Amino acid sequence: MFQIDTELLNTLFDHLNQKIKYLVLRNHQDLPESNNAKDIDILIPSHIRPTQINRIVKDISEELNAKIIWINELDYLSGFVLARQSKCGQVSYVKLDFFYGLKWRGLEFINADEVLLNRIQVRNYYIPTVGHEALIHVLNGILYGKTLNKKYKEIIQRGIVEYHAQFIGLLVSSGLKDLRDLISDLVADNTNEKKYANILVFRKILIKFLIKNQLSVNFLVSFFKSVRTELITRRKLGYLLSFSGPDGAGKSSIMEPVIEFFQLTGICKQKIAHHFLPEAIPPLHRLLKCNKKLSKQNYTQPYSEKPVGKLSSLVRFLYYILAFKFAKYKYLKPQFKRNEVVIFDRYYPDLIADPTRARLSLNRSLLASIFPKVAALPDVALIFIADPNILIARKGELSEEKAKQLVKNYRSICVDRRYTLLENNGSLVEGLTLSFSTLFNALDVINSKRLT
Repeated sequence: MFQIDTELLNTLFDHLNQKIKYLVLRNHQDLPESNNAKDIDILIPSHIRPTQINRIVKDISEELNAKIIWINELDYLSGFVLARQSKCGQVSYVKLDFFYGLKWRGLEFINADEVLLNRIQVRNYYIPTVGHEALIHVLNGILYGKTLNKKYKEIIQRGIVEYHAQFIGLLVSSGLKDLRDLISDLVADNTNEKKYANILVFRKILIKFLIKNQLSVNFLVSFFKSVRTELITRRKLGYLLSFSGPDGAGKSSIMEPVIEFFQLTGICKQKIAHHFLPEAIPPLHRLLKCNKKLSKQNYTQPYSEKPVGKLSSLVRFLYYILAFKFAKYKYLKPQFKRNEVVIFDRYYPDLIADPTRARLSLNRSLLASIFPKVAALPDVALIFIADPNILIARKGELSEEKAKQLVKNYRSICVDRRYTLLENNGSLVEGLTLSFSTLFNALDVINSKRLT
């Protein structure tokens, strides 16, 4: 159902070939037909402005009717995920990271101009020379990953041995000649535990060396841009998607492919969707094990239970207020800071439309006014409904009266423009096609505004 968008990649390379000097940094062996990594890293000159890259990406998306579903604007790179859907429901995508030079915390650790000057053309795109790529893998791994990625071991060894002149030449042009012997010893060491310790030691030496050699007004400006990114820009990152609806609306069947897609692109780390709250935050009835009345309630069939009293309902309401607020700062904001897509299979819109499910006997208007103020707001909140007879056929517990009431309640909250209504009366394939189309369109609107 999901595949790399070869046409989009070819179009991107055509645009870049006409406008900017660039190269694909790594994992380029099988492009554009396939990619053995989640993203495609593209090196461009450091003087290129993000607005130029934004314009190219927007032009490509408009030309091919692709949607920009994720952006990552940092001080040293611009990242994007573009996706589109064919008429038969096939989803194609590409994840791109444009690096403005090769920098870490504002420090240029490799002479990017030298790498770009000696680039090699393969098919309709460019790649670095083998010796240059080897050094890039070594220093990038040490600075960002604090390790040497085993995936690139052969490339590193080949670059050092067979293309030694290129490797050393880039070291010299990058001002790292004095670290030549240390780097050679580090790469030659095959003892894993010893290598890890040596990498950490060398990393400190490398950082001090770069700071000493590059200490200037320009470095301070770049450094403070990096600090600003970590402290301020990252607060605005991340996406929250919520899927709500009555039992039988087909929502849960759609969740697995949705999470699979976002995991495949590398922008979602969840294996399963959160359910009302992150997994680490237990529902109230698990906390109150000593309360036999609560523990005996059948939470898998909420409509079979008698309505709860006002006091019990108030306790639950207060718990959800605290839990939503705690989840927002303890669990969700750290995920947003990493610019992840966070997915909920049921969230507070379900409590507003269907309080009975959470054993709440409070006014729905009160819930609608409070929960959005304490919980993390969804960027896209999809509300699934289906005809009452379809809900009953899919979920035998529902009576005709209850099914009609649920459809009415979920439909009514969509008066709020923050919620998007999806009528899911068809097959799973039709539901998936509609869901991805709606998600992509909604995320594209959000990101288009950010880019302008």
